[in-house]
Amino acid sequence: MFARQQVSREVFRVSRSPQPRNEMRLGERSDFAREWLKDAQIHQENQKVFSAFFSGYIALVAAATQIAADEGAFRQYANQSDEHLEREAIEFAMNAYAVSIDEFVKSAEGANAVLMLRRREAPEGEVFKMIGSVSDPELTKAASRLYSLWSQLAASTKSDEDVTSQALNLATVFRKVRNRLFHGGKMNDPQGTDADLLERLNRILFGVVEKLIIH
Repeated sequence: MFARQQVSREVFRVSRSPQPRNEMRLGERSDFAREWLKDAQIHQENQKVFSAFFSGYIALVAAATQIAADEGAFRQYANQSDEHLEREAIEFAMNAYAVSIDEFVKSAEGANAVLMLRRREAPEGEVFKMIGSVSDPELTKAASRLYSLWSQLAASTKSDEDVTSQALNLATVFRKVRNRLFHGGKMNDPQGTDADLLERLNRILFGVVEKLIIH
């Protein structure tokens, strides 16, 4: 897990030298994202859902920082902390690609993925419980909003505001789940309720990353 944290941090480093060593230039991040997405999909096929999520999340960060760089937004916060930069880049990219993300959600693959997540039986009767035993109001609110947007009625009547809300709440869920997995010691629950969540959430994460990767 430490190695994956190190890789995630490398994504944020901006090259300042003509021939950087051990650094990734902004223009290289799309290929990096593709590699990690492929790695995530292999882990998912092998039912290693925790590893699949981490690889998928690294792909998400790489794709998001590439988009932020292309749009000139990256350097507005490039000197801030890694965690803040991570959040800003993901939110920027997913907001910018909100319509594309909604296209995935409406596709047959996406609709099936969100239905699987909505039908998940949360432990202890907590409908929106996502990771671990500690309450997280921001995560609960984001998940609740997504579940509402993915109802049969809402799916066919989404406004432009709903489409944006969907993208930003998904960004919150991905980031919060990542934080709670890194800091919550959940890697020892391969067959538990967190594994069940990730098996379903990963399908949505992968679909979003595919929309964000610059082709």
